Amino acid sequence: MKSKLAVLTLAATTIAGAVALAPPVQASSSSSSLAQIANFINKAYDRCLDSNANGAVYIQACNGGLYQKWEWVHGGAHSGKMLKNRATRRCLAFADSGGVSTKPCSSNNFYQSWYYHSGTFRLLAGGYTDPVNSLKLQATSTVGVRVIPDTPPAAPDSTKWDVLATGS
Repeated sequence: MKSKLAVLTLAATTIAGAVALAPPVQASSSSSSLAQIANFINKAYDRCLDSNANGAVYIQACNGGLYQKWEWVHGGAHSGKMLKNRATRRCLAFADSGGVSTKPCSSNNFYQSWYYHSGTFRLLAGGYTDPVNSLKLQATSTVGVRVIPDTPPAAPDSTKWDVLATGS
């Protein structure tokens, strides 16, 4: 009996240790299945989506800070959700001109609605789910960010984003 208990205890400890050491999970299929809080890492530049208290949005070397953590919150228009910055509590927003910033969060606001299409790794603006006909979040340089209607053939990875769950 003692040997069975020892084997069960060892197995439980091994399983618990494996779970505790597991790496963060990446998003799978859509905005609805994404981790609640995540970093968005641009595939072309290997930099994180970042913000500041003034509402500017840009990419910067990933540092684990709150300004690079974004929370998916309900309230977006269409099929989208809002992306709230963990440091500023402001939501990612785009403008008709293509500019991107953060603004005070406003439910059902088309300009603050985002959808992550995991099949193409793209953040789609306006809450639409069609990766072909939707505006896409693009890193324009080692710092710039904007939304564009079409993916530029010369820089296809500039509109692709990896999602890394952060948990807090």
